[in-house]
Amino acid sequence: MSVMKQGGNTQRGISLQGFSGRHDGIQRFRFVLFGLVLISLVGCTEPSSLASGLRQGAGQPDKGGGRRGQKGESNNDNPAVVEILQASTALDEGQTYTGTTEPQQQVALRAQMAAQLLDLSVDIGDRVTQGQTIGQLDEALVQAAVQAAEAELAGRQSLVAQARAELLELQAAIDEAKAEQEQARVDAQRLRGLATEGAISQQQAELAETALRVAQQQVRSAQEQFRAQEQAIATAQQQVSAQRAVLVQVEKQQSFATLAAPMTGVVLARQVEPGDFLQAGQEILTIGDLLDLQVVIEITDQRRGQIAVGQTVRVQLDALPNQPLRGSILQISPVADPDSRLIPVEIALDTSTLDRPDALGSGLLARVTLASEGGASALVSETAIAVGGDGGHSSRTRLFVLEEAGDELKAVARSVQLGANRNGQIEVLDGLVPGDRYIAKSDRPLQDGQVVQRSLASEL
Repeated sequence: MSVMKQGGNTQRGISLQGFSGRHDGIQRFRFVLFGLVLISLVGCTEPSSLASGLRQGAGQPDKGGGRRGQKGESNNDNPAVVEILQASTALDEGQTYTGTTEPQQQVALRAQMAAQLLDLSVDIGDRVTQGQTIGQLDEALVQAAVQAAEAELAGRQSLVAQARAELLELQAAIDEAKAEQEQARVDAQRLRGLATEGAISQQQAELAETALRVAQQQVRSAQEQFRAQEQAIATAQQQVSAQRAVLVQVEKQQSFATLAAPMTGVVLARQVEPGDFLQAGQEILTIGDLLDLQVVIEITDQRRGQIAVGQTVRVQLDALPNQPLRGSILQISPVADPDSRLIPVEIALDTSTLDRPDALGSGLLARVTLASEGGASALVSETAIAVGGDGGHSSRTRLFVLEEAGDELKAVARSVQLGANRNGQIEVLDGLVPGDRYIAKSDRPLQDGQVVQRSLASEL
């Protein structure tokens, strides 16, 4: 029995030792597998990154003197990489505007009285000379008015003549009254002496005095009537003058019945036909001089400061595709259009180089190319405006130019005024000149005075 027990214990001991050996083998396998995984992870990590990571994990300071591994901090000490370009010139291309041709001088012929149009002998395109008779209005009504005015004038002149005749009669009455007054004065003086001597009664002397006073009153009355008649004649003469002015006006209106060309030129428009009844002031024809043409364009207020009166421009008419013309700015309107906010500009055409200047007309499409009066403007890439920070949504914005400070390159912000966008290139009207170096692209937002580094795509 003892032997069997011992044998049984021996077998269990062997069995336990075998299990322990297998367990140790599994642990070693796991350890080796973990080591291989760790080695592979370390092999995929750069030493500097690993060291930095270790320092961050430990909260140790790095070479920059700061403490890495703090939350929200990053390593951004390297200069910004930027693309540097050179501003090109926009002078040769210029800015093109469309407009229409029209005469520098054109006049509208209007009816100067209400009447029926009897005849109109010219049509659109006909050439006329100043003073040429080109039409006739019905003058029957105005002729009747002339006759009535003449009759009224004659009647008033007759009244004046009658008043003057009455004035002569009054003058004679005054002379007669004065003679009677003188006789009464002599009689009264004589009878007064006789009464004093007692030759006649006092009553007779008093009657003579009364007769003298009556004669004097008659003289004064005749004189007042004479003055009143003089006033009446003056009034009548004024009425005659007024009626004579009416007659002159009516006769002038009668002359308006004949239509004459107000200037030398070509008929551009005809608004009425014979038989129409015209009101005073109604337009009949439009006449213009096509030998002196102009083109009217509209520009923005940004362009206003870059042009001047007398400046030479290039003009191309679609009617003459192979014959470019020159023009000069004739007038710049001081008032912008209230709706479009555009400024009208009148440009005089030089047609001296044409074989037939009279072949041109009004209303032709013209393309006018303007160049800046102050010199060439600069063109920059539209990406430079985005780098500047505001996207170029206003006419005044900023972009970054390049400045050298020793061995360093710095981005310097500069305020500029923008013009037109030309296929990805934006015109800079102020703040930048052709040849200036500017930053077109950057790998990060820039600040004024920030140190930058050229990219491989830079021109300079």
